[in-house]
Amino acid sequence: AEVFDDVFTKELTEKGGYSITEQVSESTLRITPYIVDLDVYAPDPRYATGIQQSYVETAGRMTLKLHLHDSETGDLIGVFSDHREAPRRGYMQWANSVSNTKEFRLMLKAWARELREGLQAAQAN
Repeated sequence: AEVFDDVFTKELTEKGGYSITEQVSESTLRITPYIVDLDVYAPDPRYATGIQQSYVETAGRMTLKLHLHDSETGDLIGVFSDHREAPRRGYMQWANSVSNTKEFRLMLKAWARELREGLQAAQAN
């Protein structure tokens, strides 16, 4: 949740000029995110015994769904849904929480950019 909040807040505020607020108004859009089908291709170290290293070709995959609501009425304005897989490198690489977070952060950055661009295009029309 922290990575999601960090990535989307930076994209929307720093690059999009939007502000993040809890206030309801006619110009406020409520965005509700859902990360579904999260599949991380490395074992959870909490359940490992001894020293263990995992090598994977890709960090994993996930689907992001965003529900966009009018903050005043609660009406659903739109739904954004996309499935992504972390890039395949063509070779095995060591997987750990740091490398997995990096790969998933890159996917979230792409989605945040697409959301910002979509919002800006909608405002222009």
